Amino acid sequence: MNTSEVLYKAADHIERYGHFQGGSSPASDTSEHPACSVDGAIRHVVSGNGGWEWRALRVFERHLPIPSVVVWNDAPERTQEEVVVATLRAVAAQEAKKEKGL
Repeated sequence: MNTSEVLYKAADHIERYGHFQGGSSPASDTSEHPACSVDGAIRHVVSGNGGWEWRALRVFERHLPIPSVVVWNDAPERTQEEVVVATLRAVAAQEAKKEKGL
């Protein structure tokens, strides 16, 4: 797995199960695939592998640039479409090019 794959899978997760604000995922949702914030989706995708989680979050923050994924994710105007299409997938595509040396 590489960083771009983590970001693409996080985008897929949010697209399929929903975008969440105000935490990583709803505490009341005990399903295997809850709606997630950006950081929650990344955490879900890497299944607790802190190294991949840290790398993906740093790449995401560096590409935007933003001070905090959590603050960015929880902004009232943030939409699921913006999170998935305009941001996670765009950052993943940029990172994939970098990983391939393009």
